[in-house]
Amino acid sequence: MDRIITRISTGFITSLVFLTGLSAQDDASFRLGLKAAPNFAWMRSDSKDLTSDGNRTGITYGLLGDFRLNEAATYFFSTGILLNNIGGKFKADATYEIDGVSTVVKSEQELKLRYVELPLALKLRTKTSGTFNFYGQFGVSTAFNVRARTDATTTSTANGITTTTSVDDEDVISDIALFKMALVVGAGVEYSLSSGPTLFGGVTFNNAFTNALDGDAKKLLPNDKKSKLFADYLEISLGVFL
Repeated sequence: MDRIITRISTGFITSLVFLTGLSAQDDASFRLGLKAAPNFAWMRSDSKDLTSDGNRTGITYGLLGDFRLNEAATYFFSTGILLNNIGGKFKADATYEIDGVSTVVKSEQELKLRYVELPLALKLRTKTSGTFNFYGQFGVSTAFNVRARTDATTTSTANGITTTTSVDDEDVISDIALFKMALVVGAGVEYSLSSGPTLFGGVTFNNAFTNALDGDAKKLLPNDKKSKLFADYLEISLGVFL
């Protein structure tokens, strides 16, 4: 899977570099940008046995590409390739049987996820006579999971005997779905420098459509294949278009 992700990243970067060369002929037709965005992420639950238990801070960074869609340069198709570190805390409760013995399992976990993200959004931008412009964007995000780890404390009770175990930074990538899709909504401001580059800052909300859990998440959840967790986050987008 790492080779596939590497090929995707290399191909996308090569395309952006090529298009940057083309943009030298028409600065408004394409903009290449760099982005770094601290985020506040959480796991949203859609199951009775799972409860969101707090957020986690992370960071998103990578390349952006804006393709002009009209002559006035007020509409853009915005994409890029980003490395996205998100996650969140949650509690899980489960009851299952082993050799006819009922066992109650309760766990508190902090899930740490890493995705290669490809945003696909429509950006609407003002065009004023000054150096400041405002923008809003709406679209979707497609992402591929490349890393998943958890810090967990689990308590198991069977026949009146309670056992507590803890793990730190355990690899749980087999429990996480490879593909993630989300709604992306954002807004911000751009500041054009007289030397050419354009600085930008804004806020973006990423609301997941797809379940972060694989169909058989045995490490995170002992016996429930129907549980759903969604990885959402709010980020402060900072960067520059070159």
